[in-house]
Amino acid sequence: MSDKTFKPDPHEEYHQGEEVDRQHRQALDEATPQTSVSDETRGVVYLFCGMRFAARMLVAWQTLRDHYDGPVTVMVCGDGCQALTERVAETLRLDVQPITMCKTRRRSAYLTKTMIPAWTPYDRTVFIDGDTVVVQPFEELFDDTHDLTITSFSTWHTQGRRMRGRCHWFDKLKSKEVDAMVARAIATSYPAINTGVFAFRKGFERLDEWHELTTMGAGIMMTDEIAMQLLYPSFGDEVVRVVDDRFNCSPIYGANKDHPHIWHFHGNKHLRRDAYQEIWAPAFDRARQDNLGGLADWAGTHDRSIADYLVEAG
Repeated sequence: MSDKTFKPDPHEEYHQGEEVDRQHRQALDEATPQTSVSDETRGVVYLFCGMRFAARMLVAWQTLRDHYDGPVTVMVCGDGCQALTERVAETLRLDVQPITMCKTRRRSAYLTKTMIPAWTPYDRTVFIDGDTVVVQPFEELFDDTHDLTITSFSTWHTQGRRMRGRCHWFDKLKSKEVDAMVARAIATSYPAINTGVFAFRKGFERLDEWHELTTMGAGIMMTDEIAMQLLYPSFGDEVVRVVDDRFNCSPIYGANKDHPHIWHFHGNKHLRRDAYQEIWAPAFDRARQDNLGGLADWAGTHDRSIADYLVEAG
């Protein structure tokens, strides 16, 4: 595989076909969808696809506004997500941007996330997952010296057992180019990354490769994350940087739990463990007490773990 360009074979197993390619080409041709903040140069983007994430999104947005005053765009899929976001848009100063989710056999949100570089209205974008709590400013992520900033996951690395195994999940693609990428990734101790928080310059062409490789692996667990893990070593230090997990910190595995900027409750664990609950539950309780988006009326409706939490809390 060339270090400059990744061209997947359209006949490879697991490639999702012409419709996904058409969506990607159309997004690039149209530059950016219409948005009321298209003249802004820096901003934060969230992806909201599914009402089961509704309460978590409200918590994420409210805590964001405690530490960030700039533009925010929420890309929404579906009427319910759009209606809720519009309900709080004025209060939280959100720009609502309806999108169409990429269609795959399973886990369509992973592939949809890789379209954000084409859809963003900003020159410099910080993407943040909705299962997060912002606790300190993150201005450092708006970096003018690199095209891409990705966040590490704890101190894990690609020669560790778990990460080595995850890289090998892409073996099932049966592609010589991808096999070479896997071999390179596990031959050196590259930092493990997590795509729950990342930042980029609009127009960074090599992010097209991220979309293409995620398309090939559509349906595999954490497809977008593994694709980026395999790709970023070829980008070069002059265009990509990996920052520590202060900006994407796991309450369980985090190496910087003493001074995080953004907590990330990966894997639907926002209330599953005590260490997560101690951080996320107070932020949720605040949003519910404020009745943000009418949360007091429907909390627990879309998320079983929240329903259980409310029963236990009395």
